[in-house]
Amino acid sequence: MKKVLFISLLLVSVGISSYARNFKAGVTAGLNVSSPSDYDSRMGFNVGVKGELGLPNVSEGLYLDFGVLLSSQGWESSKYYDARKKQGMQWKGNPYFLNIPVHVGYKLPVGSNTNLFAHIGPYIGIGLFGKNKLVTETANGKKTTTTQADNVFSDRQSERFDWGIGGKAGVEFAGHFQVALGYDWGMRNLKTSKNPVDFKNRVFSVSCAYMF
Repeated sequence: MKKVLFISLLLVSVGISSYARNFKAGVTAGLNVSSPSDYDSRMGFNVGVKGELGLPNVSEGLYLDFGVLLSSQGWESSKYYDARKKQGMQWKGNPYFLNIPVHVGYKLPVGSNTNLFAHIGPYIGIGLFGKNKLVTETANGKKTTTTQADNVFSDRQSERFDWGIGGKAGVEFAGHFQVALGYDWGMRNLKTSKNPVDFKNRVFSVSCAYMF
């Protein structure tokens, strides 16, 4: 019995050691250009933590990439002129999502301590908060901003849960620094009865990461 217990503990310790050896964690941040369907684009940001789990037993260079990111994914409506009120109107939203991507990636060595990498896979998004504002402009150029929703999700101006496909490609230096371009293609239409405009997230990003 003692031998069985000893062997079991040894196998577990070897498994944990192997897992730790192939796992890296890091922090990431960058800029977003969000262009939801049927809306104009707005700049935003993304920031969060990420992890990489190497899969050398499957293929050298293959790995899982996953993370938790706070992402600002704003939008603007096209400018509309209300002839009756004689004023221009434009809606601007700034929703924030908690995005959780789980991707499969591959790293290709191209030099001393330099790798090209790419990863792709699904993500889920959880709407947290964000306002919707209406900007009106009179003929003499006076602008007025009013809040239409303090929280676009709880006020039912956007569905809270999103999902889609995303990917990134970039360069890794010295085993720690990463620069990448990414794109997330939202698959769910987030329109609601209060805001019936088609709204599927489309987000281009530029990000930098540091892996510990």
